Amino acid sequence: MTESYFSIRMRIHKNGRHISGAEDLVSSENFEATIARLSSKLRLYLKENPSLQQILTIDPIPSSSIQHGELLPIRALKSSDIKESQDSVRVILENLLSPSLASRVLMIFDKEILGHPSRNGALLVNEQGRILNESATEGIRTTHFGCLPALRKILEEAAARSLVQPSYRFVDALILSSKVLMAEEVLLELCASDDPRYQTGYIASRTTGYIRIPFIKPAGLPTGGRLYVLRNENALTELLAFLRETPVLFSSQQPHSPLPFKLASIHDIEHTARKA
Repeated sequence: MTESYFSIRMRIHKNGRHISGAEDLVSSENFEATIARLSSKLRLYLKENPSLQQILTIDPIPSSSIQHGELLPIRALKSSDIKESQDSVRVILENLLSPSLASRVLMIFDKEILGHPSRNGALLVNEQGRILNESATEGIRTTHFGCLPALRKILEEAAARSLVQPSYRFVDALILSSKVLMAEEVLLELCASDDPRYQTGYIASRTTGYIRIPFIKPAGLPTGGRLYVLRNENALTELLAFLRETPVLFSSQQPHSPLPFKLASIHDIEHTARKA
């Protein structure tokens, strides 16, 4: 008998403005536990502001439609302040993109991500450094992704030991970015949290894996978001369908490979099991 799966998504919003969210792709065996786990993540927001609205979306997913993937390998930048982080971000971008596109991406990130009210989804930027109209207003949301519970537990425990609390925030971002980078049209993702209490962000690419960046924005800044740099704008329709609709389940993680360029103060993050 074929096992049933469900895409479970929870969103906290106020008058349509996205505040926070959580999601997973799980088997029927883990359905109730996942509902409880996702709800507990968002409970703090409701305690702080009871007027917020919570939306629960559940989609049945045929197992035959699920793509299986490997999570990106994890690295972490050791940085002590914003300038050091910004310099490192520029070095990474200039090794992944042309110098002119790297400068353009940094300008868009500063103006449209850190300097703009947070969108519900990601900005899409083409290889000419132009923001695509499809994402300019509300952004593009990536959904329908998840991770096997055993692997998630390993990752959260490793993150709790060596990175940050709450560790689920980091693991959720890793899973999302790993789906995004499965799309060949996406060159990289650059992200900063819109939580004013959280200064950490990341860069993710197939070349570098997921690089956690501390001090990516000033303390107390209530803006943030995601930016995807695209390789092939002509395949936009297929890309959007993949990001929004294609279910992806992660059961293992890619091994580390050496960075193809030098970057000071960076280290690989390993966990205790390659497969769950």
